Amino acid sequence: MRTIPAPMNVRVAISEVELRERYVTQGLTIEQIARNFGLAATTVSRRMREVKIEARRRGPIPGTGRGDPAAVRRDFQWSAELAYAVGLIATDGCLGRDNSRITMTSKDTDLLETFRRCLDINARHHEPEALPPPSMV
Repeated sequence: MRTIPAPMNVRVAISEVELRERYVTQGLTIEQIARNFGLAATTVSRRMREVKIEARRRGPIPGTGRGDPAAVRRDFQWSAELAYAVGLIATDGCLGRDNSRITMTSKDTDLLETFRRCLDINARHHEPEALPPPSMV
């Protein structure tokens, strides 16, 4: 026979409305919500399953970080121009580590202008520095 009373189910102490507000609207993580309530993250995730709130994938929320691909403009349409620019990037270009920069190097300024026009970007264009003539020794 049990002499100690069963602990209260703390999951039900988190209302569905409050959980949706914090997780869905405010974008808090399960761990942050758990800290706010003084609970384990497992308890919060179980309560989310009970009230049918789908958990996000682990990691940063898409679209919130600088250089995050999800934060980039997504209103483009696939076209011949875009395909051409992607081909140039794949062969002659370089994507920066944070996916926020494209480097394209070419001596052909017409090619660089076509690339800018295809992507509809207003990027800086650096003229290559002239190399000194070879010394005749």
